[in-house]
Amino acid sequence: MPYQVVGLGVGVVKRSQPDERHPGRAPQPVRGAEQFGGDVAPSIEAMALDYLERLLQVRPHGPYRLAGWSMGGLIAHAMAVELRERGEEVALLALLDSYPGQEINPDERDVLVELLSAIDYDGPGEIGDVVEFLREQGGPYATLDERTLTAVYRNYRNGVKISEEYAPRMFEGDVLFVTAAHGHEEGGPTAADWKPYVTGAIHDHQVACDHANMLSPGPIAEIAALLREDTE
Repeated sequence: MPYQVVGLGVGVVKRSQPDERHPGRAPQPVRGAEQFGGDVAPSIEAMALDYLERLLQVRPHGPYRLAGWSMGGLIAHAMAVELRERGEEVALLALLDSYPGQEINPDERDVLVELLSAIDYDGPGEIGDVVEFLREQGGPYATLDERTLTAVYRNYRNGVKISEEYAPRMFEGDVLFVTAAHGHEEGGPTAADWKPYVTGAIHDHQVACDHANMLSPGPIAEIAALLREDTE
């Protein structure tokens, strides 16, 4: 059964790495959700419905395994709610360091700095320099040109806005939550913030990484093992 993985929703999907600890194990298929129809999305719910329609084209019926990181967790939760309301089975809902109800004002924070730090860039921030950095680094972002990178920034900034506006509905089922153990401030958001929006249990696991690096090879291998354990 494949996993449907939702990332930041900015038009770039990080592809998973092989599980080096179990080289003989057949990998689980992973499908990544891309950005909203080539334009900025009006809401988390709209993104969820857009992704869901694409998912139903390749897998019309469940059971479904959904996972989402950061803003993608909000989208995955909305998708899970919609699937359950349609009578479909959601075998797994995994939320990766994703929190509802955060008060975020994109006009009062340097969103570009946050986006660039997520790709380990610490240069002057000029668009041409960022593109050259990505090409030198290689990997999934190496082919981004200036136009695409500008669109990624636009989608990221919009994602901050619609995440703040998102009002989750109730999901009938359990949640597997993964907390990025590094970088959390005292009094910050926790997995328990999802309790008003989940009827079942919330099983919280910690992974030794910060939020921005949660989908790097080491942490994602540990998360993949947690997902397998939860569904075996």
